[in-house]
Amino acid sequence: MLWGSFSVLIVTALGLYGYYFRFVRTSNSKRRVVRLKPLLFFGVLISVIVVSIGVIGFNYVGRANQNAEKQPVQNSPLIPSQNVLTVNYPIVKHPFTNKLLGVNFVNWEHSWGKPNVNQVKGLAEALKAAHVGLIRYAGGNWSNSVGWDRSTVRTPYTGWPDAKNGPYWFQYNPDEIDSVAALAHSIGADVLIEVNISTNDATMWADLVKYTNIEHHYGFKYWELGNELDTNKAAPTPDEYVQRVGNYLDAMMDVDPSIKITASGIASPYDAPRLAYDDKITSLSSYLIQSNTMISPKGRKIQALSYHWYQACNSTTEADLTRYAWDGLAADSWRNYYSRKELDLMPGRIISEVTNAAIPQGITEYNFDTCNYDNPMNGNFLNALWTTDVLGRMAYNGVDFAARWQGYGTQAFSMLYANDSVNPTQLYARPAYYAYLMYARYFGDQMVESNTNDNARLSIWASRDSSDSTKLKLMITNLSNNDISAPVRVPGFTASSGDIYEMRSPNPSDITSASLTATVTINGFSIDLMNVDNSLAAIKPMSLSVSGSSFDYKFPAYSTTAIILKGDFGPIPTADPNASPTPTIGFLPTATPPPPPTFIISATTTANIIKPGQTLNIITTAETDNAADLLVDTEVYCSSDSVNWTKDFQSFRDNQKFSPGQTQSYTDAFAVSATHSKAQCVIKAGFFSPGWKKNLFFIDGGTFTIGDYN
Repeated sequence: MLWGSFSVLIVTALGLYGYYFRFVRTSNSKRRVVRLKPLLFFGVLISVIVVSIGVIGFNYVGRANQNAEKQPVQNSPLIPSQNVLTVNYPIVKHPFTNKLLGVNFVNWEHSWGKPNVNQVKGLAEALKAAHVGLIRYAGGNWSNSVGWDRSTVRTPYTGWPDAKNGPYWFQYNPDEIDSVAALAHSIGADVLIEVNISTNDATMWADLVKYTNIEHHYGFKYWELGNELDTNKAAPTPDEYVQRVGNYLDAMMDVDPSIKITASGIASPYDAPRLAYDDKITSLSSYLIQSNTMISPKGRKIQALSYHWYQACNSTTEADLTRYAWDGLAADSWRNYYSRKELDLMPGRIISEVTNAAIPQGITEYNFDTCNYDNPMNGNFLNALWTTDVLGRMAYNGVDFAARWQGYGTQAFSMLYANDSVNPTQLYARPAYYAYLMYARYFGDQMVESNTNDNARLSIWASRDSSDSTKLKLMITNLSNNDISAPVRVPGFTASSGDIYEMRSPNPSDITSASLTATVTINGFSIDLMNVDNSLAAIKPMSLSVSGSSFDYKFPAYSTTAIILKGDFGPIPTADPNASPTPTIGFLPTATPPPPPTFIISATTTANIIKPGQTLNIITTAETDNAADLLVDTEVYCSSDSVNWTKDFQSFRDNQKFSPGQTQSYTDAFAVSATHSKAQCVIKAGFFSPGWKKNLFFIDGGTFTIGDYN
């Protein structure tokens, strides 16, 4: 329409001008009329221009309004008057294992005469220093036309068994697979092999299982079926896919029943992108849902679900990377995919709508820009900050394993790169590598509850460490261009000292190509990948003066700060009933289950919806089968966005005497402020030892709403 309006203007003007010119040259006998023609001509031309501009303007506004309806909107995030970071260490959220520090290796970086993965000097040492626990080989869409062949080594893009029609155009060969096994063994990582399911040859891949696990005892435990089939119209449909999955499960597990097979490696966990990006479609991907319910002909089921996540496509702005959320999007909108909030939403949806936490979920590819492999923001310092936030966000919300795209190579995605891809003699780290170092060196393996009131700018992830019961480890990232001062509150933990490790860069917001090789330091020291151990030893902690359960700290602009607090814990950690459960089978070792609870507690309300200014009665019912003196606690947490929660009410009664089997009820009046915003609220209730000495049992007791959500 816009170009059509311009065409009308141009064609009309040329036609009028041509008519005028012709009339002047052929009407010499009508000089009086000729003198009037310029006035008539220019009058008509001006009228046409005015009308056309109006049409163009109308069309432009119409297109702008149409785009505004289709595109999410991001207003400037609200900045709180005071930033507050809190840690509730007794509430355990989710394990943080080295399976979250996974990386992708791609076979095109080890073809055409380039060395195999175990032949790159310094690579094993660099990955080991970053505690990489999972190698996915070989990701990318090559895997949808790759084959396994023991006998012949082929150059990529060589068709076989038919040179013209394939269907195989790429190959896994024995030397290549042997090198992956050697690298994984040297760094103590597991391997996830990407399997071609598009050409539907389960026997071929059963033979690879035989080669790796039976003949060579490599112990390749994890296998993923298919790569981003939802973006390829020629790929198997969800129905076809799950039928093939069943056949692959049986063929491969007949060879080695101990392997763990994951589906479906899709580009998006939503169905809408597969179905023309329809905003009316809010369901999860059919590949995910149908894979989870599939039962093979021999009665087997998959052991994990996987999907990919990239936050942007062809981005040129820092705002795309630092974005936490779009305004006005429903929680089930596929457009959340393009923000960090996706990781607060998607893992929980998959657990509640698909797996019920019976099997693990993983993100087997993630990075920032999926479309531009040379985008500096895929590996620069801003990406390092982004990574320290999203790694914690994944694990906190229920992701069990993840593999960053990519570990090594020539593209901007790669954390590690060499001076020469064919004859590498020197290995270098992109800034993003430092994010893995921060988690590997200064974070624990048991994530506990944490909270920020400023997700857009300042995130906090907290952990305990099973190897050191005296420490609480925090990872705090400031993604803004301003220093942020904030109190860090850790109720119940008595800190006696603290160590600080700050990840920084001299020009942190640079997004030019030079930023891919920018200097990054941890406490002033960079890593020499050809001398990793000595480089790490040079990094000394900065001392934090702290005493008690709260301290103030100024977090530098564009930085990640790891804080290791040493001290005494009060209540022991307990599982949060609302946390993402650890799957009982699959990619993680099964933890010893806690003893069954000996306490029963519930909380109900006299109404499900209450308006600001009203009072709500909360009834807490408590019971124990032991004789004990107990503290009974009731708390209310509210949130307007289901992410940032505040404690709005608390009532507790200390030294309550219980007899075995005795039930006691307590009624509390929660007076809602007249200015309280619309919010969803959760009641938490539990038992503690007298004087808050020990957390015995603490659960969600009920929910209600402030304001009218109808």
